[in-house]
Amino acid sequence: MIRDTKLVLNGTPKKKHPILNYKWVKRVDDYSNYAKEYVTHYKKSLQGNSISLSKYPYMKVKWEALGTKLEKAKKGAN
Repeated sequence: MIRDTKLVLNGTPKKKHPILNYKWVKRVDDYSNYAKEYVTHYKKSLQGNSISLSKYPYMKVKWEALGTKLEKAKKGAN
């Protein structure tokens, strides 16, 4: 029975990043995804897409929320 427990514990996958770094990885991923979405809507709005133009207020709020999260992560890292 003890052997089975060791096999299960040894077989579990390890996390790629420590918990502290995971927050930074998540924030960087969020930023990257935001930038991709912003560029997509920017290009579409240049072509006259009214839906992409109407997303500007949403994107601004999303940016402010992301900025707040980045500041909190920065303060937590110090």
